[in-house]
Amino acid sequence: MKNRADQRHPVVILTSDDVIYGRVRDHLLRLRSHRHRAGTLFESGEARTAARLTVALGMTATSGIDAALVAERAVAEFAPAAMFFMAVGSSVSDDSAPGDVVVGTRVYACPDGVNGTQGLLLRPHSWASSHELEQLARHVASSGSWLNLLVSGREPRVQFKPVIASDFTADRPLIWSIHEFREDAVSIGSQGAGFAGAAHLNPSVPSLTIAAIRSHVDGDGKKEAAAFAIALARRIIDPPGLPDTRPVQHGESKKGKRSGSELTTVPPPSGSPLWLRR
Repeated sequence: MKNRADQRHPVVILTSDDVIYGRVRDHLLRLRSHRHRAGTLFESGEARTAARLTVALGMTATSGIDAALVAERAVAEFAPAAMFFMAVGSSVSDDSAPGDVVVGTRVYACPDGVNGTQGLLLRPHSWASSHELEQLARHVASSGSWLNLLVSGREPRVQFKPVIASDFTADRPLIWSIHEFREDAVSIGSQGAGFAGAAHLNPSVPSLTIAAIRSHVDGDGKKEAAAFAIALARRIIDPPGLPDTRPVQHGESKKGKRSGSELTTVPPPSGSPLWLRR
Protein backbone atom coordinates (compact mmCIF):
# COMPACT_ATOMS: atom_id res chain seq x y z
CA MET A 1 0.00 0.00 0.00
CA LYS A 2 1.34 3.39 -0.94
CA ASN A 3 2.30 5.94 1.66
CA ARG A 4 -0.63 8.28 2.14
CA ALA A 5 0.40 10.09 5.27
CA ASP A 6 1.50 13.36 3.73
CA GLN A 7 0.08 16.68 2.57
CA ARG A 8 -1.18 15.21 -0.70
CA HIS A 9 -3.48 12.93 1.25
CA PRO A 10 -5.09 14.83 4.15
CA VAL A 11 -6.91 13.43 7.13
CA VAL A 12 -10.65 13.89 6.62
CA ILE A 13 -12.79 14.82 9.65
CA LEU A 14 -16.57 14.77 9.25
CA THR A 15 -19.27 15.75 11.74
CA SER A 16 -22.92 16.73 11.86
CA ASP A 17 -22.46 18.94 14.93
CA ASP A 18 -21.88 22.68 14.45
CA VAL A 19 -19.98 23.08 17.72
CA ILE A 20 -17.55 20.23 17.01
CA TYR A 21 -17.03 21.57 13.49
CA GLY A 22 -16.04 24.91 14.97
CA ARG A 23 -13.79 23.32 17.59
CA VAL A 24 -11.88 21.36 14.95
CA ARG A 25 -11.73 24.43 12.73
CA ASP A 26 -10.09 26.38 15.58
CA HIS A 27 -7.07 24.06 15.30
CA LEU A 28 -6.49 24.88 11.62
CA LEU A 29 -4.67 27.65 9.77
CA ARG A 30 -4.80 28.92 6.19
CA LEU A 31 -8.30 27.61 5.62
CA ARG A 32 -9.57 27.37 2.09
CA SER A 33 -12.82 26.13 0.63
CA HIS A 34 -12.94 23.03 -1.51
CA ARG A 35 -16.00 22.30 -3.61
CA HIS A 36 -16.80 18.80 -4.80
CA ARG A 37 -18.04 18.74 -8.39
CA ALA A 38 -21.51 17.75 -7.15
CA GLY A 39 -21.66 20.75 -4.79
CA THR A 40 -20.54 19.34 -1.42
CA LEU A 41 -18.33 21.87 0.36
CA PHE A 42 -15.28 21.06 2.42
CA GLU A 43 -12.72 23.25 4.17
CA SER A 44 -9.07 22.30 4.36
CA GLY A 45 -6.25 23.77 6.36
CA GLU A 46 -2.97 23.10 8.11
CA ALA A 47 -2.90 22.12 11.75
CA ARG A 48 -1.57 24.84 14.05
CA THR A 49 0.68 22.36 15.83
CA ALA A 50 1.83 20.35 12.80
CA ALA A 51 2.50 22.17 9.53
CA ARG A 52 2.82 18.86 7.67
CA LEU A 53 -0.73 17.87 8.64
CA THR A 54 -3.53 18.90 6.31
CA VAL A 55 -7.09 18.34 7.50
CA ALA A 56 -10.14 18.34 5.23
CA LEU A 57 -13.22 19.22 7.27
CA GLY A 58 -16.74 18.40 6.15
CA MET A 59 -20.27 18.87 7.52
CA THR A 60 -23.01 16.27 7.17
CA ALA A 61 -26.70 16.19 8.05
CA THR A 62 -27.76 14.05 11.00
CA SER A 63 -29.12 11.24 8.81
CA GLY A 64 -26.99 8.19 8.21
CA ILE A 65 -27.57 8.34 4.46
CA ASP A 66 -26.16 11.85 4.21
CA ALA A 67 -23.11 10.94 6.28
CA ALA A 68 -22.46 7.97 4.00
CA LEU A 69 -22.73 10.09 0.86
CA VAL A 70 -20.42 12.81 2.18
CA ALA A 71 -17.91 10.17 3.34
CA GLU A 72 -17.90 8.59 -0.11
CA ARG A 73 -17.35 11.98 -1.73
CA ALA A 74 -14.53 12.77 0.67
CA VAL A 75 -12.78 9.50 -0.17
CA ALA A 76 -13.13 10.10 -3.91
CA GLU A 77 -12.05 13.74 -3.69
CA PHE A 78 -9.10 13.55 -1.29
CA ALA A 79 -7.89 9.91 -1.21
CA PRO A 80 -7.33 10.58 2.52
CA ALA A 81 -4.68 9.08 4.76
CA ALA A 82 -7.46 8.42 7.28
CA MET A 83 -11.01 9.50 8.02
CA PHE A 84 -12.75 10.33 11.33
CA PHE A 85 -16.37 10.91 12.17
CA MET A 86 -16.96 13.17 15.17
CA ALA A 87 -20.22 12.23 16.87
CA VAL A 88 -22.15 13.43 19.91
CA GLY A 89 -23.73 10.76 22.08
CA SER A 90 -25.79 10.31 25.23
CA SER A 91 -24.40 8.07 27.93
CA VAL A 92 -26.13 4.68 28.27
CA SER A 93 -23.68 3.23 30.74
CA ASP A 94 -22.44 3.95 34.23
CA ASP A 95 -18.95 3.68 32.76
CA SER A 96 -19.29 6.92 30.79
CA ALA A 97 -19.97 10.45 31.97
CA PRO A 98 -20.66 13.82 30.32
CA GLY A 99 -17.47 15.27 28.92
CA ASP A 100 -15.82 11.91 28.23
CA VAL A 101 -14.26 11.19 24.85
CA VAL A 102 -15.16 7.78 23.43
CA VAL A 103 -13.16 6.14 20.68
CA GLY A 104 -15.60 3.74 19.05
CA THR A 105 -14.00 0.30 18.82
CA ARG A 106 -17.17 -0.87 17.07
CA VAL A 107 -20.25 0.92 15.75
CA TYR A 108 -23.59 -0.76 16.37
CA ALA A 109 -26.15 0.59 13.92
CA CYS A 110 -29.91 0.27 14.23
CA PRO A 111 -31.04 2.07 11.08
CA ASP A 112 -34.35 0.35 10.54
CA GLY A 113 -36.81 -2.27 11.70
CA VAL A 114 -40.21 -3.79 11.07
CA ASN A 115 -43.38 -3.78 13.14
CA GLY A 116 -44.15 -7.31 14.25
CA THR A 117 -46.71 -8.83 16.56
CA GLN A 118 -44.37 -8.17 19.48
CA GLY A 119 -43.67 -4.58 18.48
CA LEU A 120 -40.77 -3.06 16.60
CA LEU A 121 -38.19 -5.64 15.54
CA LEU A 122 -34.82 -4.02 14.94
CA ARG A 123 -32.42 -5.01 12.20
CA PRO A 124 -29.03 -4.08 13.66
CA HIS A 125 -25.68 -4.02 11.86
CA SER A 126 -22.21 -3.55 13.26
CA TRP A 127 -18.79 -2.60 11.95
CA ALA A 128 -15.43 -2.77 13.67
CA SER A 129 -13.22 0.30 13.56
CA SER A 130 -9.81 0.29 11.91
CA HIS A 131 -7.50 -1.79 14.07
CA GLU A 132 -4.40 0.24 13.22
CA LEU A 133 -6.14 3.56 13.96
CA GLU A 134 -7.51 2.20 17.23
CA GLN A 135 -4.02 1.12 18.26
CA LEU A 136 -2.58 4.52 17.41
CA ALA A 137 -5.43 6.22 19.30
CA ARG A 138 -4.59 4.16 22.37
CA HIS A 139 -1.00 5.37 22.13
CA VAL A 140 -2.16 9.00 21.91
CA ALA A 141 -4.50 8.57 24.88
CA SER A 142 -1.96 6.84 27.12
CA SER A 143 0.83 9.30 26.33
CA GLY A 144 -1.32 12.23 27.45
CA SER A 145 0.39 14.50 24.92
CA TRP A 146 -2.95 15.50 23.39
CA LEU A 147 -3.86 17.30 26.62
CA ASN A 148 -1.44 20.07 25.56
CA LEU A 149 -4.06 21.13 23.00
CA LEU A 150 -6.55 21.94 25.77
CA VAL A 151 -6.65 25.28 27.52
CA SER A 152 -8.69 24.22 30.55
CA GLY A 153 -7.21 22.39 33.50
CA ARG A 154 -9.81 19.62 33.32
CA GLU A 155 -8.36 16.25 32.38
CA PRO A 156 -11.00 14.35 30.41
CA ARG A 157 -11.23 10.59 30.23
CA VAL A 158 -10.73 8.73 26.94
CA GLN A 159 -12.57 5.44 26.65
CA PHE A 160 -12.29 2.71 24.05
CA LYS A 161 -15.74 1.19 23.81
CA PRO A 162 -18.43 0.38 21.24
CA VAL A 163 -20.97 3.09 20.38
CA ILE A 164 -24.55 2.83 19.11
CA ALA A 165 -25.82 4.85 16.15
CA SER A 166 -29.58 4.91 15.73
CA ASP A 167 -32.25 7.14 14.23
CA PHE A 168 -34.50 6.26 17.18
CA THR A 169 -32.67 8.32 19.82
CA ALA A 170 -35.81 10.33 20.71
CA ASP A 171 -37.53 7.16 21.92
CA ARG A 172 -36.04 6.59 25.37
CA PRO A 173 -37.67 3.16 26.04
CA LEU A 174 -36.42 1.99 22.65
CA ILE A 175 -32.93 3.23 23.41
CA TRP A 176 -32.75 1.01 26.45
CA SER A 177 -34.15 -1.90 24.44
CA ILE A 178 -31.31 -1.42 21.96
CA HIS A 179 -28.80 -1.26 24.79
CA GLU A 180 -30.04 -4.55 26.22
CA PHE A 181 -28.77 -6.26 23.09
CA ARG A 182 -25.61 -4.16 22.87
CA GLU A 183 -24.77 -3.91 26.54
CA ASP A 184 -21.06 -3.24 26.01
CA ALA A 185 -21.78 0.11 24.31
CA VAL A 186 -21.36 3.29 26.37
CA SER A 187 -23.06 5.93 24.19
CA ILE A 188 -25.85 6.31 21.67
CA GLY A 189 -26.33 9.01 19.06
CA SER A 190 -28.14 9.59 15.80
CA GLN A 191 -24.95 9.97 13.78
CA GLY A 192 -22.28 7.56 12.65
CA ALA A 193 -24.08 4.58 11.11
CA GLY A 194 -23.83 5.83 7.54
CA PHE A 195 -20.20 6.81 8.02
CA ALA A 196 -19.33 3.38 9.42
CA GLY A 197 -21.05 1.71 6.46
CA ALA A 198 -19.15 3.87 3.97
CA ALA A 199 -15.89 3.16 5.81
CA HIS A 200 -16.58 -0.56 5.57
CA LEU A 201 -16.85 -0.23 1.78
CA ASN A 202 -13.53 1.66 1.62
CA PRO A 203 -11.13 -0.64 3.50
CA SER A 204 -8.06 1.11 2.08
CA VAL A 205 -8.92 4.21 4.14
CA PRO A 206 -8.48 3.66 7.91
CA SER A 207 -11.57 5.08 9.64
CA LEU A 208 -12.65 5.77 13.20
CA THR A 209 -15.63 7.22 15.07
CA ILE A 210 -14.87 9.55 17.99
CA ALA A 211 -17.78 10.56 20.22
CA ALA A 212 -18.20 13.33 22.78
CA ILE A 213 -20.58 12.39 25.60
CA ARG A 214 -23.31 15.01 25.71
CA SER A 215 -23.94 17.06 28.84
CA HIS A 216 -26.28 19.86 29.86
CA VAL A 217 -23.45 22.35 29.41
CA ASP A 218 -23.40 23.56 25.82
CA GLY A 219 -20.33 22.26 24.05
CA ASP A 220 -18.96 20.36 27.07
CA GLY A 221 -16.82 17.46 25.89
CA LYS A 222 -16.76 18.67 22.30
CA LYS A 223 -13.56 20.67 22.51
CA GLU A 224 -11.90 17.68 24.15
CA ALA A 225 -13.04 15.36 21.35
CA ALA A 226 -11.83 17.84 18.73
CA ALA A 227 -8.42 18.14 20.41
CA PHE A 228 -8.06 14.38 20.58
CA ALA A 229 -8.92 14.02 16.89
CA ILE A 230 -6.30 16.59 15.90
CA ALA A 231 -3.67 14.90 18.08
CA LEU A 232 -4.50 11.53 16.52
CA ALA A 233 -4.33 12.98 13.01
CA ARG A 234 -0.93 14.45 13.82
CA ARG A 235 0.34 11.04 14.89
CA ILE A 236 -0.57 9.64 11.48
CA ILE A 237 2.02 11.88 9.82
CA ASP A 238 4.37 12.07 12.82
CA PRO A 239 4.23 8.52 14.19
CA PRO A 240 5.71 7.27 17.45
CA GLY A 241 9.14 5.67 17.28
CA LEU A 242 8.21 2.17 16.32
CA PRO A 243 10.94 0.94 13.95
CA ASP A 244 10.46 -2.34 12.15
CA THR A 245 13.44 -4.57 12.88
CA ARG A 246 14.53 -8.03 11.87
CA PRO A 247 17.75 -10.06 12.20
CA VAL A 248 20.19 -9.54 9.34
CA GLN A 249 21.29 -12.89 7.98
CA HIS A 250 24.96 -13.78 7.87
CA GLY A 251 26.64 -12.31 4.82
CA GLU A 252 23.89 -9.71 4.25
CA SER A 253 26.25 -6.82 4.89
CA LYS A 254 25.29 -3.90 2.65
CA LYS A 255 25.27 -0.13 2.92
CA GLY A 256 24.81 0.72 6.58
CA LYS A 257 24.11 -2.90 7.60
CA ARG A 258 26.40 -5.10 9.63
CA SER A 259 26.65 -8.81 9.00
CA GLY A 260 25.97 -11.38 11.69
CA SER A 261 22.94 -11.78 13.89
CA GLU A 262 22.71 -8.15 15.02
CA LEU A 263 19.45 -6.30 14.65
CA THR A 264 19.10 -3.51 12.14
CA THR A 265 16.30 -1.19 11.12
CA VAL A 266 14.85 -1.93 7.69
CA PRO A 267 12.15 -0.18 5.67
CA PRO A 268 8.64 -1.30 6.67
CA PRO A 269 7.00 -3.69 4.21
CA SER A 270 3.95 -2.71 2.19
CA GLY A 271 0.78 -3.35 4.12
CA SER A 272 2.42 -2.42 7.42
CA PRO A 273 0.59 -0.14 9.91
CA LEU A 274 0.08 3.38 8.68
CA TRP A 275 2.31 4.94 11.33
CA LEU A 276 5.23 2.89 9.96
CA ARG A 277 4.66 4.03 6.38
CA ARG A 278 6.67 7.20 5.83
